[in-house]
Amino acid sequence: MPMTSGLLAKINLLVHALFNDTLKPDDSISLTNLVRKPKNIPLYNRQGIPDYWGTDRTAGYYIKRVFGDDLMILHRLGIKPQNKRHIFWEANSCGTDLDYFDIWVAGGLDPDGPMPYKEKVDYRSPEVRYDGFLGFFSLNCALLELGSGEGISLAQFYNGLKYRDQLVWIGIDKQYPAGEIDMGKRGELQFVQDDFHELGHVPDSSIDRILSVQSAFTHGDVSRVSEQLTRISKQGAILRALPLMDYLKGAINSLTANGWDIYTIGEEGLVARLK
Repeated sequence: MPMTSGLLAKINLLVHALFNDTLKPDDSISLTNLVRKPKNIPLYNRQGIPDYWGTDRTAGYYIKRVFGDDLMILHRLGIKPQNKRHIFWEANSCGTDLDYFDIWVAGGLDPDGPMPYKEKVDYRSPEVRYDGFLGFFSLNCALLELGSGEGISLAQFYNGLKYRDQLVWIGIDKQYPAGEIDMGKRGELQFVQDDFHELGHVPDSSIDRILSVQSAFTHGDVSRVSEQLTRISKQGAILRALPLMDYLKGAINSLTANGWDIYTIGEEGLVARLK
């Protein structure tokens, strides 16, 4: 029986990770541990919950889609860049009233066209945004994943980083067992029941880094989500997300209205920083 493309991609990731760890060992990260399926994942109850709540995204998926501006990590894992360009949206600029799909099909905004156009960068020579992969997982940061589902991606990032004990690791989802978040607990995965519209367990101005694949901006009320993310985030906090193209316009509008600078990554992803 021939291997599926998904299985082949996982094997290729592991091969590149092993190759790089052997020839170019890194003091910060073990690529091999980063792409292996983790054993320490949370108890997750899917009973009666639609499939999209059962997020099973991996660290490799995140790296390909929301760290797509960091060619170094893509190259080391053998991931081919797919993005075309970056477009910058300034905080408090009210985002865009244009159809985001048309922006991409047309090849980007005209420099003399509607604000808040700032720059358009061909992906063959991109700039890494906000220090890329390792900058996102900076020392002494508190990380939050919205809708972390089966917890595979957060556990892979945790296993891959060699300084994991200096970070606060939090994953939230509606279907986790009830509990409380301990912002002083470093070096241990915390999976806690919460709603990304409320984030009632997350203190104000406590989070440095936020990850979200599709749940919060695709299946949530983007205005409420953006308000809560702004409340819990420290100044300079970084968000990396994948709202999907149909929802990207709403995410841009809501986040910029709440004081976030945004660079789009490819046709569906974004990286943002709170001013």
